[in-house]
Amino acid sequence: MIIVSLADPDVVIEPGSAAQLVVTMTNRQDAPDRLLLDVEGIDVEWYSIPVAAVNVAPGATVTERILFKVARNSENRAGSYPFLVRVQAMETGEVGIAQATLVVKPYNALQVELNPKRGVATFFHPHNDFDVMVGNLGNSEETLDLYANDPEDGCAYEFDIDRISLKPGQSQVVPLAARPKVSSLLGGARLYGFTVSARSVADSYVSANTHGQLEKRALISPLLGIFLLLLGFGGGAYWINRPRPLQPLVVSKFAADNRRVPSGQEATLTWQVAPETAQVTIWQRVGDGGVDVASPGAQSKTVGVVQVKPQGPRTIYTLVVHGQASQKDLRR
Repeated sequence: MIIVSLADPDVVIEPGSAAQLVVTMTNRQDAPDRLLLDVEGIDVEWYSIPVAAVNVAPGATVTERILFKVARNSENRAGSYPFLVRVQAMETGEVGIAQATLVVKPYNALQVELNPKRGVATFFHPHNDFDVMVGNLGNSEETLDLYANDPEDGCAYEFDIDRISLKPGQSQVVPLAARPKVSSLLGGARLYGFTVSARSVADSYVSANTHGQLEKRALISPLLGIFLLLLGFGGGAYWINRPRPLQPLVVSKFAADNRRVPSGQEATLTWQVAPETAQVTIWQRVGDGGVDVASPGAQSKTVGVVQVKPQGPRTIYTLVVHGQASQKDLRR
């Protein structure tokens, strides 16, 4: 008969560290035997037996160790794993068994990544979309709340969902929309640094975060504003001082109140010309072979009336309009 006893039936281990179990084996048989120590029920990578077989005399007792080591990764999930410690006599085939439990303690590890790391918010397109990747690198399920903020409280943030549950080793991408709270019409660029965090609902000390940037650009930058201001002043100055097109000389009216008057009587001449800057002269010629001379009633107004006294049997009056230097005189 083989008797197996354990120093502690519960072996508690922190992933990434080691633990051991002391096994006591007693040979109650009448003859010496070689006892083989083994473990059943758990992953073979989690334990090792430095001395797996030992010779034991009749009625003698020996102790050996089983070493445990569980890697720190999300595949080795937290929980209780029952197993058997089996001791077999190699000569007689007698078997002794003891039950034990390996308790793998939970550990927490979160990962948060942001893509892209930087966004640009303009006056007409203030919204920016980011992808937040949250990963559970621990060995137990986590329920997480998502947060985003900046020290200046200058931006607004909105997740598609702000609470997620992740199994060990699982990751999830959550869209995040960010925008400045106030858009600027005129001013320089402003950079907001913000933080995205994932925090455990069960334990607020379990958290992870990442950082991003959002650049706010005004509709008109200072340099562009100065340029537009100078352009406006220059355009206004040009408009005020622009060269004016030459206006044509136009005689809209030149008439006498009576084309036939008795000798020694007066006649009334009226006229209207354009533009207002034009100069008007009325010439008088007596007879067909006479010489033009300025009429005693010559006027320089563009709209006017004058009294004239014809000389001889035939007197001809000519209206001459003088314009700018580049214009020709207009005679009528």
